[in-house]
Amino acid sequence: MRLGLYWKMFFLVMVVTAVCLVPVVVLVQTTLSQTLLHHIGRQSLAVARTVAELPEVREWVGHPQGAAYIQPLAERIRRRTGFDFVVVMDSHSIRYSHPEPDRIGASFVGGDEGRALRGEEYISQGVGTLGPSQRSFAPIRDTTGEVVGAVSVGGLMPHVEGMLAPFIESVSLALLMGVLLGALGAGLLAGHIKGTLLGMEPREIADALYGREAILQSVREGVIAVDHFGRITLVNDVAKDHLERGDEVIGQEISTVLANTRLLEVLKSGRPEYDQKQLIGRTHVVTNRVPMVVQGKVIGAVATFRDQSEVSRLAEELSGVRSYIEALRVQAHDFSNKLHTISGLLQLGSYSDAIEYIHSAQTIRSDLDALVSPRIMDQGIAAIIIGKIGRAHELGITLTLTEESTLEALEPDIRQSLMVVIGNLLDNALESLLLESRIGACVSLLVKQGETNIIVVVTDNGGGIAEHIRERVFEPGFSTKSGRGRGLGLHLVKQTVLSRAGTILLDSVPGEHTRFTVTFPLRTNQPQATIPPQAGEAN
Repeated sequence: MRLGLYWKMFFLVMVVTAVCLVPVVVLVQTTLSQTLLHHIGRQSLAVARTVAELPEVREWVGHPQGAAYIQPLAERIRRRTGFDFVVVMDSHSIRYSHPEPDRIGASFVGGDEGRALRGEEYISQGVGTLGPSQRSFAPIRDTTGEVVGAVSVGGLMPHVEGMLAPFIESVSLALLMGVLLGALGAGLLAGHIKGTLLGMEPREIADALYGREAILQSVREGVIAVDHFGRITLVNDVAKDHLERGDEVIGQEISTVLANTRLLEVLKSGRPEYDQKQLIGRTHVVTNRVPMVVQGKVIGAVATFRDQSEVSRLAEELSGVRSYIEALRVQAHDFSNKLHTISGLLQLGSYSDAIEYIHSAQTIRSDLDALVSPRIMDQGIAAIIIGKIGRAHELGITLTLTEESTLEALEPDIRQSLMVVIGNLLDNALESLLLESRIGACVSLLVKQGETNIIVVVTDNGGGIAEHIRERVFEPGFSTKSGRGRGLGLHLVKQTVLSRAGTILLDSVPGEHTRFTVTFPLRTNQPQATIPPQAGEAN
């Protein structure tokens, strides 16, 4: 069974704790043992030196009857000092005292007494008749200073080690407490790390990172992310293509890579910015900038952007679809009204009036088709114009297509651009006239195709546009009408015209008329058409 990250971290910390604590405990125990042995040795040496200097010992050692005087004295000292043995021997290593009296008169066992008999004082370990022991030796000198024997004082090793037991227990208890604290710390650390990783295992994190990378590289938008210091942390392939730089941008300041960035302002303010225009490299893009907020704190920001030409193309397609839908809606509404009228005439028994109404409606429809179809050969543009005429009729406004209008079938991209221009200019004119409630409101449309260009002129007899706002009518979001979502139609027209290297002119006389004239070439690499100068040119 594979262990999870929590238990891996737990056992890792426990192993590290054990590796650190065990050598320390061993070192402490060894140091204590050596210190205690040294201390006992110094004490026993002091006792041995004291016994060797006693007059009775110096006088009777070496005498045949000396044990009778030395043994009681040595035993009394042994019991008072707590050592296991106090052995007095002569220069031939013959004992004159011993904890076991029957061993008096025998030779000293251990073989480490020779140096004492030569006049040295020292501490030694050896195996005597009582077992392994630590003992100290001191020479016995007579009044002339000659070595006549030696004294050995010490304790058996089991007894000495028994003295270490309390210290070893304390150290072992400290080791156990260290292990328990290590286990507690290991659990807290592993839990904290697991929580920081949102409860995910390393394999899950790796899969998530791989998945995020795949998603980032699959989207068509460029993505650039920065941390709270403004350093680049992520760039997908689309963004690299626009920046014309590789992976070396990771870790760099965003301002050094993209001079006109506003991500630093987003980091400071914490407020997102949507649909902002920006120049990246040689490409005009539409950018969204959003702060990354975790637990109420801004930890970075991310910008996504897309080529403005792609956005415009999508808007043009959407505008064309909406124009088709509008035309179908108007036709459906008109057809429903006619059916209701015919149904009412039949129920009243006015069969002749019903027949006459049907012929009249058919004539009106035929006249409308006869007006538009011969001049506008492109079915998409014709459908938009017919739909707008029907919409104008619903609003009580007269919309006419001028007799000079001519248009051949167009290529799809030109058709989409023309749909955007005609649809939005007509909508703008109809809405303006509707707000003014002008009697006899009318709009005229001219669509004229030349050899190299197309001209669209939309004229209404409304109140006109005040001179002080003419420069702003093409700004996104600017509108003289109330309500949300306004101020986009004329801006979209301008963007479409500019994308096709065309021009748009505004001529407005307050109280008389407003005229928009749009010209763009059939091919974007052809020179622009020449238009008589008019006021309000926008390019």
